[in-house]
Amino acid sequence: MKKDFWGTVTSKVISWTGSTAGIMSANGLMVIWLIYGYFEHFSEESQMILNTVTSIITFVMLFLIQKGQNKADKATQLKLDEIIYALETGNNKRLGIEKLTEEELDEIKEEYNLDEDDSEEIKENIEEKIATKSQR
Repeated sequence: MKKDFWGTVTSKVISWTGSTAGIMSANGLMVIWLIYGYFEHFSEESQMILNTVTSIITFVMLFLIQKGQNKADKATQLKLDEIIYALETGNNKRLGIEKLTEEELDEIKEEYNLDEDDSEEIKENIEEKIATKSQR
């Protein structure tokens, strides 16, 4: 398996920032800034430094967290697909359902809320759509 340098760095940064050490480091930096600001009489310069650093960190962390969340979502989806695939009673046509549009997902959701008279016809229509999407 190919190692992804940025993926590894991202995972480690996200893991560290969410750890006790990361939180304590952030608090420590805030205390250092408060001490520095006190001796500088909270000058415009000290406030500008804090604003700049926090803006940059926030901007970068936004993307790092989103990348980590996307990876976790993909892994969860694969695990769910594996469970559906492994179950004999599971509907294998639900595999890959995350690729459907919001409207198609709403139709599937409605399938479970309908009377039995209507559900067979809608179920067939939905299964046709899923089969068509899966073939793409």
